Amino acid sequence: MLPLRSKPGWICGALAALLAIAAPRAARGVEVVVQNDSLLPGGSGNIQAGFDPGESAAVWLTSPCDGTIVAVQVFWRSLFGGAAPSLEDNIIIHNAGTFPVPGAVLAFLEGPLLIDGVLNEFRYLDENNTVPINVPVARNQVFVVAFTFYNDPSPLFGPSVVTDMGCQNGKNSIFANGIGWVNSCALGVTGDFVIRAVVDCPVQQGACCLPNGNCELRTEGECIAANGFYWGNGTSCTPGICNGACCLPDGTCSQASQSQCAANGGSFKGVSVACTAGLCQGACCLPGGGCSNSQSPNECAAAGGAYKGDGTNCGSVSCTGACCYPNGSCQNQTLAQCNGTWNGPNSNCGTTNCPVRGACCLPDGSCLDNQLASECAAMGGVYKGDNTTCASNPCVGACCFGGSCLNLTKTDCQQITGSTWQGPAYQCGAGNTCPTGACCTPLGDCVANATPVACQQLGGAFHLGQTCAAANCPIPVGACCFNNGTSCIANLQPQQCQLIPGSSWNGPDSQCASTCCPPPKGDFNADSRVDGLDIRPFVNALLGTPTPAEICRGDFNLDAALGSGDVPGMVNALLTWP
Repeated sequence: MLPLRSKPGWICGALAALLAIAAPRAARGVEVVVQNDSLLPGGSGNIQAGFDPGESAAVWLTSPCDGTIVAVQVFWRSLFGGAAPSLEDNIIIHNAGTFPVPGAVLAFLEGPLLIDGVLNEFRYLDENNTVPINVPVARNQVFVVAFTFYNDPSPLFGPSVVTDMGCQNGKNSIFANGIGWVNSCALGVTGDFVIRAVVDCPVQQGACCLPNGNCELRTEGECIAANGFYWGNGTSCTPGICNGACCLPDGTCSQASQSQCAANGGSFKGVSVACTAGLCQGACCLPGGGCSNSQSPNECAAAGGAYKGDGTNCGSVSCTGACCYPNGSCQNQTLAQCNGTWNGPNSNCGTTNCPVRGACCLPDGSCLDNQLASECAAMGGVYKGDNTTCASNPCVGACCFGGSCLNLTKTDCQQITGSTWQGPAYQCGAGNTCPTGACCTPLGDCVANATPVACQQLGGAFHLGQTCAAANCPIPVGACCFNNGTSCIANLQPQQCQLIPGSSWNGPDSQCASTCCPPPKGDFNADSRVDGLDIRPFVNALLGTPTPAEICRGDFNLDAALGSGDVPGMVNALLTWP
């Protein structure tokens, strides 16, 4: 009989190859190496060379699944290595039986050829490698792999079977001539035999609910890798299996898939989670610093609050927000804790810019602390600088009296008879002179050497230290009404308006459309001219329902209405406009 072929390789290489076999394959399942021993590549073990021909070493193994035994492995080793291949008696796969005696034979492999230094693997029962090992086993079924010697190993050098460094009771047995089957640990064997089996475990699949709401049959590992919810091996995708509680912004709850929930702006609570009372409501931190329970996200947003999440309550949340301090620092605090400017429950220091604040001197001589530079400017005040306070920065300004000037507070200035305080924006000039400059009046006139207060009393614009020539006061333009208020010309200077008899200038930047007098008769587009651009709006008003302003502009026959009797007047206005 020809010896059976084995699968040789150095122990480190053989073990690596077996680990690779454990990956899933398309035609079969997952191959799992079943073993009692703990021997690793490069690890220490013992050569058990005390066997006689016809004696056996056996291991009791447990199947990890409902699968099929497809291979057995035997580590064969001599002391120095390099021994010739050894043709041995057989390898038998048994039912468990009663330890230490194996049960019925499940598969018989005759004449295995073992290579020294190799974890020999056998996948066929016959010498021609045509009949594969195929032994069905159930999950947790115990079976036995027994190796029988044909040759007498050298008691000193081997080769023989190998054990690891610790013998587990009830896992290994020996068939000894004249004795029968016995517990190997009881005979002084120092470890577990490195005899193993390879079990092909079919791939287990089940219903997997994916984040997109779909259900697919996948393995548990595949489902977890896809961030899915695995229902278990053998489960199937039935309608609605991926539904769960979906909390909507209005506080209602419905059963939906994760993707359906997201499409409706909801918060998905998990596959198979039921809608229960209060599930979709929570605590709402309010702008005033308080907190309200049992609010929906929409209710909280309408109140300007910060929703703390479904299922939360005010007793377990902290209603903090960004608290800005005058020096520009920020702390996340509650309103009660904040001694600065609280930015509300929807804010945090990570996204809030806290500007530096300081003292602001106002035109009336008063002072405000903790003001932004922009806030101070909007009030017409003088910003004293970052991190300043009113207590250390008195609001002094030019105090003019009797041709002299002192920088004083308004209160101190008022103690001097005949004095005028010019405000915190102006300080005394060289030689204690009062600040003066050009004052541009609203009519475009200029007053030279005016003080700030005098210019303010004229309603003018003060130009400190400038002459009237340098100030170049702009001449304002505005609406000019004439003809007893029935006509108006826009953008005229006061002097230009005065040249028109009976005219009235309505002030800087005034407009004909907003003054007491209407535009010129016939000026339907209010551009202060009567030309072809006014024909279409005149016709539209004539054919439609004219507004009071349109009646005023087109009532040439003075009948307080707009009709066909006004057409000749409109034509005349078009022909005679300057």
